[in-house]
Amino acid sequence: MSLYKLCVQKIAILLRDGIYKSCHENPFIFLPSNIVNNLMSAALDLQRLNGFRADDLGLILTSGRLQELKISKINVRDQTEIIKVLFSLKSGCQELEILHLTGPIDDELDNMGHTSSEVSEILWNLFKNTPNLKDLHCCFIFDLKALRNCRKLRI
Repeated sequence: MSLYKLCVQKIAILLRDGIYKSCHENPFIFLPSNIVNNLMSAALDLQRLNGFRADDLGLILTSGRLQELKISKINVRDQTEIIKVLFSLKSGCQELEILHLTGPIDDELDNMGHTSSEVSEILWNLFKNTPNLKDLHCCFIFDLKALRNCRKLRI
């Protein structure tokens, strides 16, 4: 394993442990997007073992540097965590190019008190701030008009 991969894994562990939450400024806003993407992948891999927690990913999601986010049902045990991710991501999604949300289905969210209209509104706010979005896989129902600002989206 390379030194780079070891460092990325260590940072993912520190994220999980909340070490960076005490920082006055988000340390990930200064990193190149490819490193932030690697950190997110490592954090999701780590969470695959311990269960998904959106709070651990907050700083990466709000960094404005994330280009790729792939969350699947395998990563998520508690579906409300997806809602937390979407709330966090909407403030830092300007560079987001790839978004895969293939986790829960709408019925599961309805059973937990989140209606389709709530999720649709969250996605609307997210997509209006993602002009660079190119690839989208989403299991949620939402109004396709939300994708108007996503001019680079491949069809």
